[in-house]
Amino acid sequence: MQGRKAHPGKICNAFILSKMKKLSINPKILLELEIRRLLLAYHQRMLAFLQAKRNADEAVHQSRLCIKRIRAIHRLIRSGIGETAFVQQQAFYRQLTMSLGSLRDKTACIETLSGLISNRKSPVTNKLIRKYVAVIRKQRDEMMHAAIDKELFRDMFHTIKQHDVWVIQLKLDGLDQEIIFKGMRKMYLQAAGIAGKLALAPTDIGFHQFRKKVKYLGYALETLQELHPAMISYQVAELSALGRLLGKHHDLVLVLAAVEAGDRNAAQVNLIRSIKALKAGLEQRILTEAKLVFAWDAKAFAERYRTLIVLHRQ
Repeated sequence: MQGRKAHPGKICNAFILSKMKKLSINPKILLELEIRRLLLAYHQRMLAFLQAKRNADEAVHQSRLCIKRIRAIHRLIRSGIGETAFVQQQAFYRQLTMSLGSLRDKTACIETLSGLISNRKSPVTNKLIRKYVAVIRKQRDEMMHAAIDKELFRDMFHTIKQHDVWVIQLKLDGLDQEIIFKGMRKMYLQAAGIAGKLALAPTDIGFHQFRKKVKYLGYALETLQELHPAMISYQVAELSALGRLLGKHHDLVLVLAAVEAGDRNAAQVNLIRSIKALKAGLEQRILTEAKLVFAWDAKAFAERYRTLIVLHRQ
């Protein structure tokens, strides 16, 4: 008796679930081969989500997450692929991200505003929040329908598949340990530099840039997880916690802009005051955590990964 055939949707969902684990290089294998494997795996993960389309919000979120991890890998191997290729690849994936960014921002606004509804607030303020949620949800749904009508997901699917050729042909120039050392040092320096500037003059744009650098560094460390699982897991956890604070700050900035654009009344003024207070408190927490996370000397920080690569190859 023949078994029942699996539904294509279930196969796709099973593929996605099997690929949800974080990807990292095997330090005993040539870096060039491992980077190709990871980049192609992230492409496959994106394709699976874009093809499934059962949950458009999740497809958008997971696709953007894959792109961020790919861009972090490019930063990690920047010296190995050369500046020209690095800039070209960043531009390619940035364009893909931009096509999905507005959709994700609307969802973030909805989630953040919904989280502001509280019994402590007046019924009028809560009513105003629900009104904003309804308006933004309608905007998000209209944008999502427009994206589907324009076959955005399908176009992205084919664009990513075509880009597999570049990944397959990828070549790295330099010793593996030196490529890793240079990539980690540069990413750490960039993040620490922005943190230092924010401590002197905090700005919304500065916090947004810092958030991106923190995320890239965390994703790069995940890529190197197998070099020293215990140590790197701790470092990733630190950066993830800082990244979550920065993400909440970013969402509050988006929400504040949406609320300030509305008609002024007492409830709106109270809501704006509440959002600004939350935002200011987050900024202090972020700056305090950043001092601890970026207390290392950049060269010493990166040197550990160069040393670990060499030790694994002995």
